[in-house]
Amino acid sequence: MQADTATLIVAVAGISGTLASGVIAARMARQSQLEQWLLDNRKQECRELLSSLATTFLIMLRHREPETPHSAEVQAMLSDARLESTRMLHDRIFIRGDLEKARILKRWAEAMSRYAREHDDSRFTADFGGIQNDLIEIATPKVLQRRPFQSFRRMAGS
Repeated sequence: MQADTATLIVAVAGISGTLASGVIAARMARQSQLEQWLLDNRKQECRELLSSLATTFLIMLRHREPETPHSAEVQAMLSDARLESTRMLHDRIFIRGDLEKARILKRWAEAMSRYAREHDDSRFTADFGGIQNDLIEIATPKVLQRRPFQSFRRMAGS
């Protein structure tokens, strides 16, 4: 009877281990899918924001204040572009904390104001370039730049 008990214990342990590994694998897969979904949403928000800022940047450069004031139509287009880019900065959900940390809204508002006052194309281009680089950095967090199994390879000595 003792051999039957040992066999039963081994069988129960084997079945429990199989079930537990299935549950763990499913949980890891779900976690991985969630992380990928979050990364995809961050990237999409950055892409949309960068597109909006680039559009405003180009409109402002193209319609630099001439000697005579802009027509009402051009003034409305400039105003709409500025408002849209600012709105886009405020309605980001997944990258909001990163935008605040990099002070993107403040830097963009300052860049637009400075350009409206000084009309310095090179300074505005540099300001936009810095914001653009930071948005690309936000869209591709450090975790994506790591190579898979990097620590395993290091431990294996290869």
